[in-house]
Amino acid sequence: MIKKCGILYNSVNNSFENYLEFIVSKVDSLDNLELSYVHTNDELLIPGFAKNKLSSYDKVILESDVVFSLGYWKVIEKNHIDSVPMGIINFHHSYMLKYRGRHCGTWAIRNKEKFHGTTMHFIDENLDRGKIIDSKKFPILESDTAEDLYYKANDLGLQILKEKFEDIILGNQKVKNVP
Repeated sequence: MIKKCGILYNSVNNSFENYLEFIVSKVDSLDNLELSYVHTNDELLIPGFAKNKLSSYDKVILESDVVFSLGYWKVIEKNHIDSVPMGIINFHHSYMLKYRGRHCGTWAIRNKEKFHGTTMHFIDENLDRGKIIDSKKFPILESDTAEDLYYKANDLGLQILKEKFEDIILGNQKVKNVP
């Protein structure tokens, strides 16, 4: 059975372009997966390899078996979350979802944390509280800025995506509850 993968993509700063590129490459290489649709905030900034799949938010949600939220900028309503059979997966740049919302790196620095990281998790009705697929951390250096933490977390998120992608598509991923 072929599974359809949708993407909600924030193209600002192209922070998640590598994630998008990886997912599209996996869709091209796996026989049991196809890209349904991509929704973005700025169609002019979407990379060429994904332009032919641009569509509305509703089509992504209604016509996908699994959806990846790549920096998506809106809160997704529970009825939309529930309508995606395999779930909506998000990348949140906070280790084990410690800090919710935006600017997590700023909070980590401000609170003198020793580590920061990123988390791949299923979206649920609570903001940044869904079941965790994986979370990784890295040390915060004294010279790190919030922007440095963002890019380090983003690179680590891509690593998690590469490690967990096929397990997600096959339905073999294990999840952890948020602490």
